[in-house]
Amino acid sequence: MDAAEILQELLDEDFGAMGELEQLIETTATWCERLGTDEGRELGSRVRPSPTMWPSSATG
Repeated sequence: MDAAEILQELLDEDFGAMGELEQLIETTATWCERLGTDEGRELGSRVRPSPTMWPSSATG
């Protein structure tokens, strides 16, 4: 198995810690936004990754 195959497995939502990390970041961003303050919404938008960062969405 070469490095590209290993990295592809790590990016796979169902393998390793990447899916868990993606879900943790999404949950953190949602929690920040639910604070109901301008600062919470700003922090949530900063924590939430751009749609192109992950190969798939944790919530989708």
